Amino acid sequence: MSTSHNSEQAITHFRLAYASTVSGKATFAEIAAISRLDEVTTRHIIRHAVAQNIFEEPRPGIVSHNAASRIIAEDDALHDWVGAHSDELWQAASQTCNELEKWPRSEEAHEIGFEWSIGQD
Repeated sequence: MSTSHNSEQAITHFRLAYASTVSGKATFAEIAAISRLDEVTTRHIIRHAVAQNIFEEPRPGIVSHNAASRIIAEDDALHDWVGAHSDELWQAASQTCNELEKWPRSEEAHEIGFEWSIGQD
């Protein structure tokens, strides 16, 4: 099971890709201050993203963009797509098995995983 959506969701929700200049580097404290997250949480999210090949940590405590994080920061449409994918589509898809158990063979438009994901089961 992929957990990349966790960091993708946080990156877009808290706008972490915008917290560092495209050509520069930032500390976890600087990113935390801009995102309004605490530094420990920011470090966890960013390091998880680094493990998913989003951002780089060239030196301990220093974060820089790589190609993936840079394009998220530079392309608003891509940033929004990643946000929609992780906020809505991923959560709806994660409810598919619940939906299939509750409504096997259903062809009703409202009996879908998305309904579960927004608490409308």
